[in-house]
Amino acid sequence: MTRFKARIWMIGGLAALAAGGAQAGSYGFQIVDDPADPTFNQLLGINNAGTAVGYYGNGTVNPNRGYTVAAPYTGGGAFTNENFPGSFQTQVTGINNAGVTVGFWVDGSGANYGFVEQGGTFTTVANPAVQQFNQLLAINDSEIAAGFYTDVAGNSHGYTYNVGAGTFTSVTVAGFASVQATAINNAGTVAGTAGNGASTQGFIDAGGIVTLLNGPAGSVSTAVFGLNNLGYADGFYTDAAGVDHGFLYDVATQSYTTIDAPNASKVAGGGTVLNGLNDVGQLTGYYMDNGGFTDGLLVTTQAGTIPEPGSVALVGLGLAAAAIGRRRRHG
Repeated sequence: MTRFKARIWMIGGLAALAAGGAQAGSYGFQIVDDPADPTFNQLLGINNAGTAVGYYGNGTVNPNRGYTVAAPYTGGGAFTNENFPGSFQTQVTGINNAGVTVGFWVDGSGANYGFVEQGGTFTTVANPAVQQFNQLLAINDSEIAAGFYTDVAGNSHGYTYNVGAGTFTSVTVAGFASVQATAINNAGTVAGTAGNGASTQGFIDAGGIVTLLNGPAGSVSTAVFGLNNLGYADGFYTDAAGVDHGFLYDVATQSYTTIDAPNASKVAGGGTVLNGLNDVGQLTGYYMDNGGFTDGLLVTTQAGTIPEPGSVALVGLGLAAAAIGRRRRHG
């Protein structure tokens, strides 16, 4: 069950990194770990009401178990279990402002299937091209989801999925064998990760015009996992030492801000990954600590770091001028 890197780990309560929450620069950090398994959590998305989604369990010692979690993000009462009925494992990966969630579930044979959950009703989503390995990773307010399937050669193929119509649209990036669509905003702009082999690049696709994101200086691999409506994306990059670093990307200025959890491990294979963000200054992700545990992470920006809703046009309106000029092919 892989998603290049951030969701390779198959596997959520809240403890402050320090009393009152640790601060680094203009960001506040909180651990969000479900008391059911405080050793492995990933926080994967969040809507404007502050409801986040994720899962606990590393998939080996404990199976993946999905959840939603709301403020104050602490104690068992903040977490609501969400697991596909009859599944062996479940990850909840995205949520829109109406509370519709998406994710994927795993059966006893290891096959992955996407799902949409609305009002307690779960619907399986599987691209007809390859039905046994699908993941849905995000959903916007028009109920268009983003995801991918993996073929028998191990290459990923991105797509968007219209929940109401039940239709799929391919997302491709010229020159890359593997593409995963990982985020979609209300303008229909899609973000994701593209790769040939082990190294990956992030991308943002605004109406078929694709901008590649290579990360800040020193990065050897980059992935984009979150995209909001105000011109910001987040994800992570890996440095030459093999350490992961979360980042916030400003589309208008084409600039990166590195965001690392204060207690994140600084050894190869460790570090911080950001997986989603909303329009009100909250980012989700996870990090590996020095004890080898993986902790869910909520990052809060201080006033002014991300503009208030309405002060910036939807990201889809501003990307074309800055784009590299690669176009999406539909298939």
